[in-house]
Amino acid sequence: TCRQIVVALGDFRTGSGHPFRALAYPRNQVDQVGLHRGNRLHQQNFIDAVRKRDSSILNTDVKVGHDSTGWCNLANIAFRTGAAFSSERAAELDVKQWTGLVEEMQQHMVAHGLSLNASEMKLGPMLHVDVEQEQFVGPNSEAANQFLKREYRKPFIVPDVV
Repeated sequence: TCRQIVVALGDFRTGSGHPFRALAYPRNQVDQVGLHRGNRLHQQNFIDAVRKRDSSILNTDVKVGHDSTGWCNLANIAFRTGAAFSSERAAELDVKQWTGLVEEMQQHMVAHGLSLNASEMKLGPMLHVDVEQEQFVGPNSEAANQFLKREYRKPFIVPDVV
């Protein structure tokens, strides 16, 4: 499951062209803010379909799993490329929904005895996603793109083109 919570602007799945910005909670605070852990039924269903070579038994389309996993990956990348949260930096973003989202997040944190200004909280940079290439583009893209693929050890190397 995604062990961080993300608040985002824009629609990564449809490529609306809106920027993406995220607040990510450190792993040790996720349970405190009420993240539902879900269960392993989706993963098991996917594994069963692969083993049986039968996509008709899938509970949902593979792309749905790819997209939902992508949101978790975006949250992790936002956290890794982010800096300590500050109300001043958060206020710099001039997007209609952002102020309301930050206010909602602040209320949610306070309700759980936490603070957005805690040293563990991070505010990710503004990131733009090219959904066709599945790469970050524009400002801050170099820092973010380095987290899209890891260095694999032999013999578990994944080629660039599969």
